[in-house]
Amino acid sequence: MSTGSICTSPGGRPAANPGGAANGRKAETLARNQEIYRRYREGTSVDQLAEAYFLAPKSIWKIIARLRNE
Repeated sequence: MSTGSICTSPGGRPAANPGGAANGRKAETLARNQEIYRRYREGTSVDQLAEAYFLAPKSIWKIIARLRNE
């Protein structure tokens, strides 16, 4: 029985950097999402945010919901 777990990629190989931890992508995404939420609270519409960040409106709503609950 194993005491730990290993994150694997779809090919079954261990992932090199889970969640982009090593390259800073996770921090960049968090900063982007916080900016989206700030702009939404300042009155920018979801459709405008989706267009500005090249995301679907549904993705913008998910970001807003996640940050609203923090």
